[in-house]
Amino acid sequence: MHGGGPTVTAGKPLDAVYVDENVELVTTGCANMMQHIRNALKFGVSVVVSVNRFASDSDREIQIVQAKALEAGASAAIECNHWAKGGAGAVALGEAVAAACAAPSNAFRFLYPVESSIEQKVESVCKQIYGADAVAYSPLALEKIQLFTACGYDLLPICMAKTHLSFSTDPTKKNVPT
Repeated sequence: MHGGGPTVTAGKPLDAVYVDENVELVTTGCANMMQHIRNALKFGVSVVVSVNRFASDSDREIQIVQAKALEAGASAAIECNHWAKGGAGAVALGEAVAAACAAPSNAFRFLYPVESSIEQKVESVCKQIYGADAVAYSPLALEKIQLFTACGYDLLPICMAKTHLSFSTDPTKKNVPT
C-alpha cells in the first residue's frame, strides 16, 4: 500500500503485485517504515523492526526491508516467520528486543517539556511526528483544552491518536505525504 500498490482488503485475495516479487514496490514502501523508525528514535529509545516473512516474500525483498530499517536507525531488523514456526520463528526477534532494551543508549524523552501547555504539546507532536505545518482547533476542542487545563491535566503528557493509514489526516495519502 505505501509503495503505491492497490488497497489490501481483509478476506480478499492479495493482488499479484503483493504475491510476485516486486522490489520497486517494496523499496518505495520502505519510506513509510523509515519515517516510523525516525519518529520512534526521537523518543530516545532503540528500535527493533520485525520483518514478518511470508511464503510469497523473496529473499531480495526481505533484504531491502532490513537494509532500509538499519539505514533509518533501527538497532536491528530481524526476519521472523513465527506464523509458520510458532515461537521458534521469533526467537531471534526476542533476543534483539532484549539487547535493545539493555542498551545504555536508551533514555526515554518526550518531544516537549512536560510543563508545556496542551496546545504546545499537540503542536510539537503534530509537527515532529506527522509533519504538520500548523494545528487548527475547533471551538469544541478549545473548550475542552480549557476544561482539561482547569483540571490540571495540562501537567500530564498527552496521548494522541489519528488514522493509522497515513501520516496525514487523510487515510488515502500513503507513504510519507508532505
